[in-house]
Amino acid sequence: MSTEPREGQQKKVAIIGFAESWKQAPWSDESIEMWALNEFWKYAPRWNRWFELHDAETLGSTSRDMTEGEQKRHIEWLSRDHGKPIYMQPQFVGKFPNAVAYPLDQMIAEFGRYFTSSIGYMLAMAISEGYTWIGLYGVDLASDVEYPHQRPNTEYLVGLARGRGIHVEIASGSAINKSSFLYGYEREPATSPAMAALQKQLDHINKERDKVIATLNTLDGAQQAYVNVIKMHDYMARGCQPSGFGAG
Repeated sequence: MSTEPREGQQKKVAIIGFAESWKQAPWSDESIEMWALNEFWKYAPRWNRWFELHDAETLGSTSRDMTEGEQKRHIEWLSRDHGKPIYMQPQFVGKFPNAVAYPLDQMIAEFGRYFTSSIGYMLAMAISEGYTWIGLYGVDLASDVEYPHQRPNTEYLVGLARGRGIHVEIASGSAINKSSFLYGYEREPATSPAMAALQKQLDHINKERDKVIATLNTLDGAQQAYVNVIKMHDYMARGCQPSGFGAG
């Protein structure tokens, strides 16, 4: 069934990620296309386009599910004929029935050579194709450990979309386009006494840890020195003349 909107109807798309806020997506609103990615097919009630942009080495490999056979299950799903496009790298076109090459060169020409996640590729395509409403669900990017390089790229594209007059809906709970205070107008939130105490304790633990590591390094050096002397003595006891220890 065609997903092209009727004349005068807005083009709407929800881009779906794995964070818990994917459940907030408007799954029951058929006027909104659903674009999802990777192995999210296990959860998606419906979808219109799929994005699997990993290379051959990482295709189907994920830290989200380490159970045996997970990669094989994902490859099998990609191998089915779903009758809808699955955007992939060009080497997979013809290997999977619904594989379509992602238009990378076109997206780079329009948005620059700045893509740090699949979400970025999806956002760029939605902007380029003239969608007037874009929802982001399950795209929280809240962790500064896992997503610090992905969030700026997403925020750049969100800002670009809004600058073009596109309405971008971001699920609650997402860290995208959020700050804890307004620079110059609000003070940075003070650290609570409890958190300050925890930080002080952590600083103490880190200092003690550094001392222990320094002691271990010293002991390792001393241990190796003694081992070398003992080995040298053994070689000489066997009549060997170690290099650098010739007769004077």
